Amino acid sequence: MVSNEANNSDNEESVIYKWRYDTSYYKTVVDRHYEQLPIIFRLPVRFGFAWLVCVAVYISTTGAPLVNVDGWATLIGVIMIPLLSVLTKRGILLRFRLRKSFGSDALFTMNESGVSIRGISLNATYPWSIYSRGVRFPDGILLLRRGAIRWLPDTALQKGTAVKATQLVRSHLKVRLIEER
Repeated sequence: MVSNEANNSDNEESVIYKWRYDTSYYKTVVDRHYEQLPIIFRLPVRFGFAWLVCVAVYISTTGAPLVNVDGWATLIGVIMIPLLSVLTKRGILLRFRLRKSFGSDALFTMNESGVSIRGISLNATYPWSIYSRGVRFPDGILLLRRGAIRWLPDTALQKGTAVKATQLVRSHLKVRLIEER
């Protein structure tokens, strides 16, 4: 954190977002986070790999032929991989619901000098360097830094446009474009 001074939101170059930290917001945060990861790190792939390892360990320790294992192993994989993916996301959402900011509003301002966030649990201004990169989705921008992400949905824009927001982020960060979901 650089300071607790507010960015000048009257600045013509500012882009302002306002959203509510609710279940819908956090569900989108989680979904966009996993969507921007390389395929190998997405939940179904992670659980699929773990399933393959478990099957391989079972086969190698029991000496069971693959033909005796494939039916039940496939059934378990077909059920457990999607189920574990859904349960993991729900667990993350539960953690977000327990935050004191859940249900409150946030005001996010960005301009050439940096970004500021105002809310029930945070009132600070940061330089652009706090974020390592951005990801532009068809419906918003995800700002990333180690250990934290910030989702800026286009529907939350109060001042400025999605194009202006993207240009501003691109002028300070490396931005990846994800055009389709």
